[in-house]
Amino acid sequence: MNRRLSLGLLTVACVAVALWPSRVLANGGKAKNYTYKAELSLGNDVGKACQLSIEVNPVLFRLTTLNNKYYVLLLRTQNETGVTLKLSSTDDKVEILFGRKSIQGILNLAATDSASWDVLTNHMRETLAYPAQVDAHEEEGLYIYLPVDALKAVPETELPQAIVFTVKSLNSSVQLRRPGTAKP
Repeated sequence: MNRRLSLGLLTVACVAVALWPSRVLANGGKAKNYTYKAELSLGNDVGKACQLSIEVNPVLFRLTTLNNKYYVLLLRTQNETGVTLKLSSTDDKVEILFGRKSIQGILNLAATDSASWDVLTNHMRETLAYPAQVDAHEEEGLYIYLPVDALKAVPETELPQAIVFTVKSLNSSVQLRRPGTAKP
């Protein structure tokens, strides 16, 4: 009986040791995604807002480009209110803050770099185009383009401190931040 108990305890101990490092070190490490969040108030819908979020994987962000000229971020906009959010591809702005460095994002690639835009299929252009609005109780993806050259001075390991999104129709800006980070 003691031999059986010892063998059982040895088996449990071996399994625990084998699993322990992977459980302790399973924090995402190099593959961890970072989420930036904010919300916009659009009207008198108490307790409801337009939720904004961007999820960044540092490795994929630096590896994935459009035509080797632009890094791309997806700004998810979930309008939980009963009011339509009016957008403007010419007047809305986005600014990405890396420490003391500020990089202007591009919301309307067709107007900024028609050569890069024109190589895309019609389906991709429709998907990537900056929308005119986010309807009430709807969700839209807004694509932000960051020039690769503008990020050359930013270390690969550095993530944005904040992403400032300005909506002209609201005459206001909002900072998307990672939860728990201080304002710059």
